[in-house]
Amino acid sequence: MAITQGKTTTIGSGSDTLVLKVTQNAYQGDAQYAVYVDGKQVGGTLTAQALRGSGQSDTVEIRGSWATGNHNVSVKLLNDLYGGSASDDRNLYVESATFNGAAVSGSNLYVNSPRAKSFTVNDTGSVTTPIPDVPPVSAPTPIDPAGGIKLTKTTAPIKSSYAGQVIENMDIWVENGNAIQVTHDNVIVRNVRVHHKTGDGINVTNAKGVKIFNSEIINTDPPTGTAGETSTSIINIEALNAPNLTISHVTVRDGSSGIYIQQSPNAVIDHVEGYNFHGGFPRGQFVQIASNSDGSKLSNFYTKSDLNNSRTEDNINVYHSNNVTIENGVVDGNNSSTGVGVLFEGDSSGGIVRNVDVVRQTNGGFSSYSNNVDFFDVRVFDGHMNGASGRGAPASNGLSFAVTASGVGYDDATYTRPANSKNIFWGSQPAEFRDIREDAGATVMNYSNFTNEWNWIV
Repeated sequence: MAITQGKTTTIGSGSDTLVLKVTQNAYQGDAQYAVYVDGKQVGGTLTAQALRGSGQSDTVEIRGSWATGNHNVSVKLLNDLYGGSASDDRNLYVESATFNGAAVSGSNLYVNSPRAKSFTVNDTGSVTTPIPDVPPVSAPTPIDPAGGIKLTKTTAPIKSSYAGQVIENMDIWVENGNAIQVTHDNVIVRNVRVHHKTGDGINVTNAKGVKIFNSEIINTDPPTGTAGETSTSIINIEALNAPNLTISHVTVRDGSSGIYIQQSPNAVIDHVEGYNFHGGFPRGQFVQIASNSDGSKLSNFYTKSDLNNSRTEDNINVYHSNNVTIENGVVDGNNSSTGVGVLFEGDSSGGIVRNVDVVRQTNGGFSSYSNNVDFFDVRVFDGHMNGASGRGAPASNGLSFAVTASGVGYDDATYTRPANSKNIFWGSQPAEFRDIREDAGATVMNYSNFTNEWNWIV
């Protein structure tokens, strides 16, 4: 069968250019849709051509002359059709967007109903040259013939001293306070192994554009068993007011939480793995995206918590942060009587969870207390009723999927050996759409591409 090629369409006129990459699930005809900027339709009815998963996409160039500031972009599916199964379902996807050449965070949309889905672009008044995902290397990284990375050991805390500073190739052991403190813009932290004990491993405060690459962060004195950490501020990576933060190819271990960001919009957290987080409450997450960290994205991740040697809460938590995307990852292990594998709460509308497996959960796999959150291609495996950890029976009685807000839906969601086969789904109100079914033969996705292998030479 020939692959349907994508097409390019230009609508509107003006000096600004918004580019959408669009695909579809076609069913009894192609998806038709309309695009709106600040509530005003641009162009007429558009018809998708490229099929999702084909490697192709349609390109829609939207021209306009918009004022400086934020603008709402929405896409509405005009001819939604559902035939009773995931394969008989007409849907539309905005895979990505750029505005005047710059990538737009939070722009990937799953449009599966007549209700429009939206994201925000910021017009700065100038054309932007896209920032590369990986910064240029200022000097070759020292590598020995065996292929390891040579590190220089230090027991002194590291503090940034100027914008654009590069902190690299260090093995840091700090007894008291934060091991690395970043307070300047555009600092790069790369090729470091960090050991921290009473403070954060890496703390970023009031600094934008910080990038953390190729690093391992370890709490060297975690509690034993399911006891909570002595302080909730022993976090592997913590960021406050750090817009456009990037964390990539990083391992976090044994913190009160792994990665905790607040007031840090448009963060990109990619190819991260984490192990055994210890709380206590309200910490205990692998990743928490919180407090106006709008447009952030977590992708390509793996986390595993030993049920007898950790104190988890929600493994992944989105709190008061809009248009957050969680995709491509595995969450393994939760022993909290109230925690969930992936949870949205507070004002966190517009969230998308895509292609995520949760394993060995007790209180719930996926849940949203926030409006307009979509879960699709998500799976629950091997639930348990928390008998071994000693932290108490699950408050939900072993629930797998939950809806506690409006506009929340599940598409192509499955469960395999759930904690409670009689308690798969619960909703305080109806799901926007609900395709949840048992798949007894399913297996957890291969997560080897989401983990890191470190060969540090000290």
